[in-house]
Amino acid sequence: MPPIKKSVASKLLSDDFLTNSEVLENKKQIKRKGIDMVQIPNLSDSIVAKKSKVSENIEACGESRQKTLNVINRQLDTRKEMYDEMLSNLSENIENLEAEYNILKENKQKLEQFTESALKCIEKSASDYKLKIKAFKQAHDLFKKRFEETDLDQRSEMKKLGEELDGDVQKLKQKLIAETKQRERSILEKCFMQAMHKNC
Repeated sequence: MPPIKKSVASKLLSDDFLTNSEVLENKKQIKRKGIDMVQIPNLSDSIVAKKSKVSENIEACGESRQKTLNVINRQLDTRKEMYDEMLSNLSENIENLEAEYNILKENKQKLEQFTESALKCIEKSASDYKLKIKAFKQAHDLFKKRFEETDLDQRSEMKKLGEELDGDVQKLKQKLIAETKQRERSILEKCFMQAMHKNC
């Protein structure tokens, strides 16, 4: 609120009181009319009273002005406190948001790095498994081929061995039959010879 200007005080004085120039003007007019100042004994007292009242009004205006200034100062101080508090809160919130944003950004980078590492590990594991599967398939095919070849060889050998055994059995059978016939012939000859000796 702007300070009270002198024009306001002058207006108050002009409205309610006589100024010194007006008092002098009145005295001149009175002298012109031939009126003695002694005939107005209360004029000085009135002027003093009005000056006192003017001083009181000026003092009251000064007190009112001071009160108004005090209220305005309190409002300004309160507004300043509110402004500082709001500014502090906003600054704190901004700092907290920036800190949280930085944490999120770091977590995003860590997650991206972790995801990239995990993908690389998965790709490497998949590649290793692919090689292992290929190796197992090759081993399976080789084992199957060798088993089939070995089975054919063994069956062929078993057949050949069976044929050889059959031949050997036949030979042994014939040999046994021949030996048996020979033995029986020898026994018959022996018996015949003994029988012949007895008859003689």
